[in-house]
Amino acid sequence: MFKNKNKSLRPTTSKVKSAIFSLIGPEGVKNQKILDLYAGTGNLGIECLNRGAKFSVFVEKNIKTFKMLKKKLEEKQFQNSSKVFCLDAIKAVKKIEGPFDIIFADPPYNYKNISEVLILAEKNNLFHDQSLIFYEHSKNQKPLKNIGNLSNIKSKNYGDSSITIFKLEGV
Repeated sequence: MFKNKNKSLRPTTSKVKSAIFSLIGPEGVKNQKILDLYAGTGNLGIECLNRGAKFSVFVEKNIKTFKMLKKKLEEKQFQNSSKVFCLDAIKAVKKIEGPFDIIFADPPYNYKNISEVLILAEKNNLFHDQSLIFYEHSKNQKPLKNIGNLSNIKSKNYGDSSITIFKLEGV
C-alpha cells in the first residue's frame, strides 16, 4: 500500500482511472510502451503493467514519492519492465528516449508548464503518430485545443477532474 504523506500528491481517482482504461480499450495497453509523467503513486503506469504493457517509464520529482514508487515497483516485481526517474518533467522529456504509445500527464492542478512539457516531448520524439496523450487537469481549467502538433481529440469531466486526450496530427 502506498501511504500518501505528501500533501501535494493527488492520486488519480478510481473513477478517472476506470474511465481512462475504458477509453483505451481492453487490448489497448498490451505490449505498449508507457510514459507516466508526474507519476506520484504510479497508479496509471502500474495498472498498464498489470494489463500487459511492455514497459513503463515513470517520472516523479519528489524524492520521497520517487523512493516509495521504486519500492512499490520492486514489490510488484516490475523492476525489469519499468524505469523511474527522479526529475522535473521538463528535464525528463529532454532525457528520456521514446517513442511511447501511451503518455499520462497528471501534473498538480496549478501547474502552468504543460504546453512547454508536451512541446518539448514532441520535439524529442517521445510520440509517434498513433500515440495517445492523456492529460488530467481540473475541470475548472478550460481544455487546451492544440499544443504544438498535438490535437485535442476528446475532453471529458469526471467529478473535479477532466481528461483531455491528445494525438499527434499533421506530421
